[in-house]
Amino acid sequence: MIGAKTIDEYLENMQALLAQAPHFKLAVQRQIQHRLLPGVMGVKAELEPALWRLLLFCLDGQSQIVELTEETRQQAHESVEKSENYQQNQPASYPEAAKQTWQILHALNAHGSYPPRKT
Repeated sequence: MIGAKTIDEYLENMQALLAQAPHFKLAVQRQIQHRLLPGVMGVKAELEPALWRLLLFCLDGQSQIVELTEETRQQAHESVEKSENYQQNQPASYPEAAKQTWQILHALNAHGSYPPRKT
């Protein structure tokens, strides 16, 4: 199970790595897609803030603090759809990982937990 703490640790480590070795961008995208996100599990209150930070990292290539509101959520969704960074003025750093992260965030918002509980 991958929770918020693991996501936060991952972001911290990747930022340090990319500061020294920016040529690992493709490896970072694949790692997010195939190792980190498939193991995500938990409830909205715990996961949403960490996934929001991960989404912004995927869009911009660095962590930033942006409050999660309906307006910022909509802007991020538009960025994901266009494969652009959060400000929508450059290509997204990790567009495929951003799409996958957005899908999990969307499901988490709709169901309150991820993966959604079976009824």
